[in-house]
Amino acid sequence: MACSPKQYVKTPEKHPPLNYPIAIIYDNDVHCAVDNYPQLAALRNTVQRQTPYVTIVSSGDFLQGDLIGAASKGGSIVSILNAIDYDVVTLGNHEFDYGMPRLLELTDSLDATVVCCNLRDVKGDSILFEPYHIVTYGNTVIAYLGIATPATISATSPAYFQDEQGNVKYDFSENDFIANVQRNIDQAHHEGAQYIIALSHLGDIMEQDTNTSIALIQKTRGLDVVLDGHSHSIISDTIVRDKDGNPVLLSSTGSSLRNIGLLTLDSTGLFHAQLIPASSCATDSTIYRIVAHEKKRILAQGSSTLATTAFPLSDSDAQGNRAVRNQETTLGNLCADALRIELGTDIVILNGGGFRAGIPAGNINANVLKRVMPFDNSCCVATMTGQQILDALEYCVSPLPAETGNFPQVSGMKFTIDLSATPTVINDYQGLFVGVVGDRRIQNLQILNPNTQQYEPIDPQKTYTIASLSYLIQQQGSGGMLRYATLQRDTQSSVIEILSLYLKHTLNGKVPQSYKKSNERITIKH
Repeated sequence: MACSPKQYVKTPEKHPPLNYPIAIIYDNDVHCAVDNYPQLAALRNTVQRQTPYVTIVSSGDFLQGDLIGAASKGGSIVSILNAIDYDVVTLGNHEFDYGMPRLLELTDSLDATVVCCNLRDVKGDSILFEPYHIVTYGNTVIAYLGIATPATISATSPAYFQDEQGNVKYDFSENDFIANVQRNIDQAHHEGAQYIIALSHLGDIMEQDTNTSIALIQKTRGLDVVLDGHSHSIISDTIVRDKDGNPVLLSSTGSSLRNIGLLTLDSTGLFHAQLIPASSCATDSTIYRIVAHEKKRILAQGSSTLATTAFPLSDSDAQGNRAVRNQETTLGNLCADALRIELGTDIVILNGGGFRAGIPAGNINANVLKRVMPFDNSCCVATMTGQQILDALEYCVSPLPAETGNFPQVSGMKFTIDLSATPTVINDYQGLFVGVVGDRRIQNLQILNPNTQQYEPIDPQKTYTIASLSYLIQQQGSGGMLRYATLQRDTQSSVIEILSLYLKHTLNGKVPQSYKKSNERITIKH
């Protein structure tokens, strides 16, 4: 076991003794790391031999993150969760990556109860899922309260939450977030809950001025435990004081199910939280076979070789640290070039957050590409003025030197980023890009002339063609970084199809040496 849990005492008179301990197995941010689900199931089997009161919960981001999720649009993951018999889950921002209709299909087929107190149908003034789920264990009653991050709207695509006229259809109760959570805490207590465990997908790191899990605890009263996700933080257990100064236990397992959380409530009313490395657990043979079957079925769909590469196309730096969100990468260059050349545009801008794996040396097939870009986006062509391009890039680099999913991987252009300049980008109340009001970090932006193959200074008044993802242009994803692009053509071709065409036909099945190192498209000046 990974840690010695902290403890705190609840009032014995309020919480009568238990005949058996209550055990809650929890995860967050699994992101389709299905190979460790058999270990989670085995842990459940072990705990069930000690107590009849065992519940399995998730704090979100389980439907997306690898090929098995992307190729099945989450269907294979739901099948695995149902086989394990999850009890209660809340929604992470990546549960929305396949769009609202698909999310509703998946949650309808999921056996677990979905809880989310703040995803709201604006026009109907109603919530889409149960705000909390109450479970009775002998003489003890626990409510599981679900909370999704309001940053979901800008982290996925605002279009997913709008009607056909562009009006807001769904929101995350941003305007009364804390008050809404407090109302549901109070209501759960009123319905008889003695303890309330929040399954939150907020993270402990501030993002776009939304509340963190820590701020949630500090601004509310009546929570006992918060099992958190979103930031991928490893928090075995810590104590945060609520609005009244009472202790609330906070825990988060990290990501990819490397750790499995185990929360227990003992007969004296004490909570204990610990993280158990999945590698230390046994393997449930039934779940192992189900996972293997789903992986084999998905992999068989995209195993034909498209091209070979003698060297890796990396999303990381020389030390193995993720780089696609803060600097030019060989992987980004290849993918951006594919869209520019195959769709015949002046430039391409892709968001670094859309890349989830590199391409190793060897054979490249569709399965490899789906791991690289698992979001099933289609590609489209639009126009932007030179000034709009300058503004969009300024927004993309404004969070640097911190990592940002908006960092641009580009083709058909080169430029310098001056980190000594203070960002002057402004966003709206949802965190979406509005404009630039002052000094700029983007310097010496040049556009490739297709006739001379020479770079020329950008003309702010000229109109250029840009290829990118429908997610960025039509759906205003990644904070609306390309929201001012004017759509010209929706190709209806997926990004995987475009990459496949480029690799197999334009490059004749072999990645050239020109992609072995950076092309100096982006220079960062400190």
